[in-house]
Amino acid sequence: MVYFPRLVRDGWKWTSRSIRLDVFEKTLSRGQILRKHFHCGEPATGHGCYWESHVICDADGNVIVDGANWSWADFDKSRKRVVFAEHGAIFALRAKNIDGTPKMLHDFNDMKYARIQAPY
Repeated sequence: MVYFPRLVRDGWKWTSRSIRLDVFEKTLSRGQILRKHFHCGEPATGHGCYWESHVICDADGNVIVDGANWSWADFDKSRKRVVFAEHGAIFALRAKNIDGTPKMLHDFNDMKYARIQAPY
């Protein structure tokens, strides 16, 4: 599996493992923790057999942002923001106002699949 070593390479700390759940954490600039839950097993509604969910916790581990519907999230350290994907769009939350209203960066829902023809 390539994904887990890549997460560790990119600054995620692998904190726990069970048969159906692996948990990774990344500390944000203000001491909050972005937690990534990587689920595997039986497909859930709206998910295949592998999917991610996320939460942002304060330094004591209390959830301050529930990202259960985020299909991906990471910390953009240079801009001090959490970026995440939800319902076909990319959003950002500023670390200094982590429980504020997310800003939509781009909505991909209008994009349509187009087959690319090989040039040969």
